[in-house]
Amino acid sequence: MAGMTITRARQVQIAFSDPYLRSGLLAVMRREDVARFRTVSRVLGTTEPIGVIAETTAERCARARAGRSGDGLSDRPGRR
Repeated sequence: MAGMTITRARQVQIAFSDPYLRSGLLAVMRREDVARFRTVSRVLGTTEPIGVIAETTAERCARARAGRSGDGLSDRPGRR
């Protein structure tokens, strides 16, 4: 089984052990865009599309922190 984020909704259905691994998220961008996106707030505040993999912790994080609905989030690079 791959990693799974422990959420309250999942804790209702699954008995999790104590977490043994903590991981993080990072933004990946083209080299020429680095100067434009030097801070988290610049990345999340952009009107440019943000690529995420659907139904993952990264998607939940982008929606929550960027305050976006489905608009501007894409699991297909180069598309909205």
